[in-house]
Amino acid sequence: MSLPDSLIAKAYFLMDSKDRGSYLKHAIEGSSLLEEMPQLKDSAKLIKHQFEHYDGTGFPNGLVAVDIPLGSRILSVVRDYISFIEGSMTGKPMSVLDVQDRLIAKKDIFYDPEVVDQFIQVLKETTVETERPIVEMPWNKLEAGMEVAEIFYDNRIYLKDCYLDNKIILDIASLKEQVGNRLVIKIRLGEKYV
Repeated sequence: MSLPDSLIAKAYFLMDSKDRGSYLKHAIEGSSLLEEMPQLKDSAKLIKHQFEHYDGTGFPNGLVAVDIPLGSRILSVVRDYISFIEGSMTGKPMSVLDVQDRLIAKKDIFYDPEVVDQFIQVLKETTVETERPIVEMPWNKLEAGMEVAEIFYDNRIYLKDCYLDNKIILDIASLKEQVGNRLVIKIRLGEKYV
C-alpha cells in the first residue's frame, strides 16, 4: 500500500538495492494490515513470509525449509512463475518451458522442491503445449502490445483475441468508468512457444 506507483511499475531486475528493500517490505506491511482482521490472520502470515528462500537466505526472517509456512512456499513459486512469464522479473517475457527450467534450477535454493515438482505436474496436466497462461489484470496495468484473451462485463464480450494499442486502452478506461468493477480483463502472458 505504501509503495509509490513508480516502484510498482518497475521490473524487479531494474531495481537497485534500496528499491528492492522497499519492495520486499511490502510483504511485512501487507501482513500488518491483515493481522488486525481475525479472519485474515492466517493469510497475513503467508504474505509476510512469501520472500523467504528455502535455503534460509530470504526475507524477512531467514526461515529455512519447512519452517517457512507451506502457503508461503506455494505463493513464492506461483508469484515468481507469473513474474517470469510476464517479464517483470527479467525484463523479457519467458516461455512456460523456460520458466519451468528456471524454477527447477532454483529448487532447494529459493523454492521448496516438492512444491516446484507438484506445481510443474499440475501445469503439465492442465496445459496444452500451444497455450499460454491467462491472468486477470486491472485496467490501469494495461500496456500497448499486451495480448487480450478476452474482456467482458455482464456476460457480454467486449474484446477477444487481439493486441492492445493506446486507443484501445483509452476505450477500455472509458468503459471501466461506465461499468465499474463488472469489467473483467484477461490477458495472455508470455511468449508463444513451440
